[in-house]
Amino acid sequence: MKQADVPALAIAPMAVRRSLATADSDCIVVAVSGGGGLSKQAAALDRYGEITEAVASGDISGEPGSTLLLRNLRGARAARVLLAGFGSGPSIAEKDFIGALRRIAGCLAALGARRVLLALPIRQVTGRGPDWAIRLIVQSVHDAWLGTAYVLAGGHGATGRPVSLLATFLINRARRASRL
Repeated sequence: MKQADVPALAIAPMAVRRSLATADSDCIVVAVSGGGGLSKQAAALDRYGEITEAVASGDISGEPGSTLLLRNLRGARAARVLLAGFGSGPSIAEKDFIGALRRIAGCLAALGARRVLLALPIRQVTGRGPDWAIRLIVQSVHDAWLGTAYVLAGGHGATGRPVSLLATFLINRARRASRL
């Protein structure tokens, strides 16, 4: 498989939210809440109020699994920003996190984006640590890509082109996040 065929996935801890607007990726994924609030990562991208406006207008509810794709968000270098609902409140229930990730993974597979930056609130999942969240993110995206490859191959499984996932972690920052 050529390098260009391998989707790259970066998981950004909250420490890098300052640079989200300048991140060079096909799509950035950020969280919104059911109460209409933005995650710190979404707020970092909302320099011109476009995300706030989408939430206020009801284009996305913020409920777990709700999504909205924004294109050409002013101030963001990424071509697309995917807003994902994770429920209401400061903490996220495990089932809400899992449901939201499944929806995000499906959207990313359908988009065919090759360079994706996930800036999600992985430390806010009740009773779980960042290591669990990162493992679940990688597994969800991998499963969605495999399913897409299977469908594109006409449902013939082994005859479809192989799909692999390159997960790029910001190791030093992820280690710091897991200690908190």
